[in-house]
Amino acid sequence: MRKKRITIDNVLNYNVRDFREVLGDRDYQEYEAVPVVERPSGIEGDLVLQVFFSDIGLIHEEARKFIMGARNAYSRYSSALIKHGLKRRGVRVSEVREADRDRYKRYAESHKIKTIMNCRHAVSELCTLWDNLGEILWLYYGLDYEIKFRDARFPGLFDYLTDKKELFGFFSRSGVRRGSRGKSYLPEDGVLHNLLQWRNTARHGFIGISRTYGLNFSTIWERYIEFEDGGGVRKRIKVMTPDEWADLTARSYHHFVICYNSLLGAIKNKESEDT
Repeated sequence: MRKKRITIDNVLNYNVRDFREVLGDRDYQEYEAVPVVERPSGIEGDLVLQVFFSDIGLIHEEARKFIMGARNAYSRYSSALIKHGLKRRGVRVSEVREADRDRYKRYAESHKIKTIMNCRHAVSELCTLWDNLGEILWLYYGLDYEIKFRDARFPGLFDYLTDKKELFGFFSRSGVRRGSRGKSYLPEDGVLHNLLQWRNTARHGFIGISRTYGLNFSTIWERYIEFEDGGGVRKRIKVMTPDEWADLTARSYHHFVICYNSLLGAIKNKESEDT
C-alpha cells in the first residue's frame, strides 16, 4: 500500500497527542501558591514539566494557524496561475513578456507573498518546538548526565543520550545520525536539517519574496541569485518558490508530529517502568 503523500492541503489532518496522556490528568494549580519547601516531594519538577508541555501546546497551535494561512494562500496562488495561464517556472525574467508580468503581479503575486510569509512563520515556530523538545529531554535526563541547559539542542543532545534505549525510536525518526567519529549530525537530505537551514535563511532575510541585497527578482522564473560578499567572493543562493516553501512546511510539520508522538510514547513507557 502506497503511503499518502504529505502536502500543505492535507498535513493538518495529523496532530500531536495530548501531553496529559503522559502526565495524567493531574491538577497542579492548588500547589502554585504553596511555598516550595511545603510542596509534596517531586511536585516541583512536575510543575516545570507541565509548563514545558504547555508551551509546546501553545506554540503548536500557532504553527497550525500559520500552516492554515499558507494552505489558503497557496490554493489561491495555484488557482490564479492556472486561471490566467501563468507558468510556475519558465524563462528568465528579462525574457518574459510585459503582459505576463502584469498578469502575474495583478493576480498571483499577493497570494505568493502570503504563502511564503505564512510558511516562514510556521517554519520558525516548528524550530521553536524542536527547541522545546530539547528542554523536555533536558528535564528528564539533564541532571543524570550533567547536561547544561544551553546544550539541550539537536543533534548534539543525542551525544549524551546514546544509551537510553527508550529514545532510540525517537532519535531514529528525528533523523539524527552518528558520524564515523562518534559525533551526532543531521544528514543534509533530512527533514530536520532542511527545516533548520531554511529557518536560519529566512531569519537572515533570504526568503525569496522580492528583494535580496537590493536586487529584485521573481521566484517564478529565476531559481538562484548571485552576489558578492564583503570579501569579493561570488556566492549563489537558491530562491525558494512558493511550491517549495509549501512542501518544506508540510513535511516539517508532519515530521514533528511523528517525532513528538514517538517521544511522548517513550516518556510514558519510562514513567510506567519507574513506577
